[in-house]
Amino acid sequence: PGDPPDPDVPVFPHAYGAIATRAVTAVLPYLPGRDGSFAPLTDVPDRGDLPGRSWWIPYAMALRQASRIEWVTGGFAVLAAGTPESFNHNQLVLDALVPVEVMLAEADDLLGGAGVRHRAVTLRHPDSAGLAAELAGRGFRIDETVVMARRAGPGHSADRPAQAVTEVEAEQLRAWWAERTRRNNADITADAVEQLTQRRLVSGEVIDMRYLAVRVDGAVAAAASLAIDGATAWIDAIDTDPAHRRRGYGEAVLRGCLATAEAAGCDLVVLDALVTDWPRDWYARRGFTEVANAWMAILLVAE
Repeated sequence: PGDPPDPDVPVFPHAYGAIATRAVTAVLPYLPGRDGSFAPLTDVPDRGDLPGRSWWIPYAMALRQASRIEWVTGGFAVLAAGTPESFNHNQLVLDALVPVEVMLAEADDLLGGAGVRHRAVTLRHPDSAGLAAELAGRGFRIDETVVMARRAGPGHSADRPAQAVTEVEAEQLRAWWAERTRRNNADITADAVEQLTQRRLVSGEVIDMRYLAVRVDGAVAAAASLAIDGATAWIDAIDTDPAHRRRGYGEAVLRGCLATAEAAGCDLVVLDALVTDWPRDWYARRGFTEVANAWMAILLVAE
């Protein structure tokens, strides 16, 4: 209301003028339901809802980069035509407990129908351990992760990095990401390496991405990606080159991420870690607490 062409009452939430970063606790997709209609959002997290806020950034990125989004029983599916090898960008994401036969049928229909060579399902319901075990019994690899969070901002500032950390352009990390992908996936094809590297390069088209690195003699020794969405930041892919480990470079990159998030106005920084891997404890010693968990089930399908 206010301008002559406008209706007398608000018909959709509007914000006039700038919004403080700290006022935005999540940037949620407003999608039509399975029947094509739009319903009021009911799962908007408030400032104190750490699990709710922590969940959204990685899935928001996948949703924004998706070439196709479909509702499925208990959740949604994303497909990205340009990166069919990416599990994160071609998967089902389920918030409810769904019978295994149902989820597998929908995965075959959507992922198989799109020519994707894997089946990937993320189970976000806290009681999904049984479903994950059942999928493991059917040949799926199960990656159980914890989502970890740490407050940022006044009263929660991290120590300054001991080493020089610089913000770099995404393209400067292309070779770094490609080598990391090959190192962590022994049998990966050259095409898959290119796809998984490219998906990182284009993330900045849909979200505010920052890339931080420590260089030694001009070469990248450690690096990480930082996604900023309103007042919440997501740290992804902190890694140190094997030849430069145990020198504090990963610590420096983490502190650089925390400082960058704080400078951007974020009051919450989140990340995830495999339950069975050592970074989980490493992050815990640096102030991150576990706020949620999930299971990702992956099965490669023979051509």
